[in-house]
Amino acid sequence: MTFKRRLTLYIFGVLIGTAMVAVFFNGRTSVLTDWMPNNRVLSNLSNFPGTVSSKAQCQLDCLEISDEELALLKSEGDVDFSKSRTKSTPRMYVVSHDLNAGLATMKFEVADSATVLIDVAMENIGDICSCE
Repeated sequence: MTFKRRLTLYIFGVLIGTAMVAVFFNGRTSVLTDWMPNNRVLSNLSNFPGTVSSKAQCQLDCLEISDEELALLKSEGDVDFSKSRTKSTPRMYVVSHDLNAGLATMKFEVADSATVLIDVAMENIGDICSCE
């Protein structure tokens, strides 16, 4: 078999394999990317029923962060593992995302099947809310 024939068969096989992956995983790209640590945490935050502490609700209202922006942060944010407590129970994750008003940083406590938003901060605004 010549090199040209082998290359043709190889390219044909790659194309068939790509078509099969596109058919089997149609619209489910999360299957291919959810194994990364950041994506796993964000997926867990989005999938579990979430509650908001009274302090965090006061901060959300004070900083005028909408539910849509909170959902955006939970789906597209960046988890800061150096500030998170991943070994303790319940786990605490610090997630930040650039919103319209600036960089928002939120702290989530994650138990076995529940998520609680415990703290909200905006980088450029500082501590203007007197929430406790």
